[in-house]
Formats: sequence, C-alpha cells, structure tokens
Amino acid sequence: MTKFKKTILCLGLLAVPAFADKIKFVVVPATAHQGDRVSIVATTTPNAKATLDLTGPDRRRTDYQGLGAQTADDKGKVEWVFLVPQKAALGSYTASVHQGRDGQTRRFELAK
Repeated sequence: MTKFKKTILCLGLLAVPAFADKIKFVVVPATAHQGDRVSIVATTTPNAKATLDLTGPDRRRTDYQGLGAQTADDKGKVEWVFLVPQKAALGSYTASVHQGRDGQTRRFELAK
C-alpha cells in the first residue's frame, strides 16, 4: 500500500506542469488612447485557440472588432489587434486571455 501511494504522488507531480501556465501575456499596453489601434500579444500552445475579452471601467465586456477567439501560430504566438472607439469610456480596462481552463488578466488605462 505504501508503494501505491508513492506512485500516485509521483504521477500527480508529473501532471501539474502540463496544466500550468498554458497562456501568458507578452504585450499589453500600459496606456491607450481613444482612436488608438491596440495590439495585445500572448503565448500559448502552438495552434491552440485562445480568447481575449476586454472589460471596460463599467465592468461590462466590450464588443470591439478583433477581440474574441484567435488561433495561435505554430510557435504559440497569438495576437489581437483592435481599434479603440473615439468615444470609448476613459478609465481602467481589464484584458482577460484564456486558453482552456488557464487564463491571465492585465489592466491598462484608457486616457484622452
């Protein structure tokens, strides 16, 4: 029974890195402005589908064209490019990127 427990523990330790950090932000602007063309870049598993959501200062998800699901290239790079509307609300925005169950969030400011 002791030998069995050690085997399970060993398998558990081997499985953890396979699920950790599937996606990471590479480029997120610190500040953007109304009318800017913004690029957000992440790395993930090659050819995997990843999703970017952007939440505004009112905590509602934006519907800017260029957000949503994208497929990473064969090196794992995935990029979203979108235009910030001229009348977008100023304040703190949250970018949330997800691939499977893994995800990260980063904040940036939208200034005039």
